[in-house]
Amino acid sequence: MAKKKANCPNRELVEVAVEARKSGMSYGKYVAKRMIEEQMREIRKTSQEKQEKCIEIACKECGLGSEAVWFSKDLRPTTPAQKMMQEIINKEAFPAKISFMFCDELDMCFFYGPDGTARCTYSGTTKAGSDDIKHNLVMAFKTAEQVLEKMQSLYTQ
Repeated sequence: MAKKKANCPNRELVEVAVEARKSGMSYGKYVAKRMIEEQMREIRKTSQEKQEKCIEIACKECGLGSEAVWFSKDLRPTTPAQKMMQEIINKEAFPAKISFMFCDELDMCFFYGPDGTARCTYSGTTKAGSDDIKHNLVMAFKTAEQVLEKMQSLYTQ
């Protein structure tokens, strides 16, 4: 004969107490730890939402369009710059702006590093006689500098 589970009105409290016992903590410490972890998740979420807005504003003001995208560990990078960015961040999800700048083959990714500093990864190729070598690369990196400075100033306000 199968045992019936008791209908406990405080089942969630009992489950938390069991989890606390398994972790070797007192009930109070375990609950406090869980509350702090939840608050930290909220802070990270809020921080990332702020980062997304800062990226969008900075890119728009510098003429790169304004839509930031969310990257995750599960998303396969399509360029070396995206791969470098994912290796630096190594988070579940984070906002970034992908731009192919003013060049034929220059990919730049704007994002915030783990310490909250505005960052950019880049990769590309060029060839002899290309306008990229003569003008566009310099213009692209000057624009990148402006975007990074604007991102940083917006984020630290």
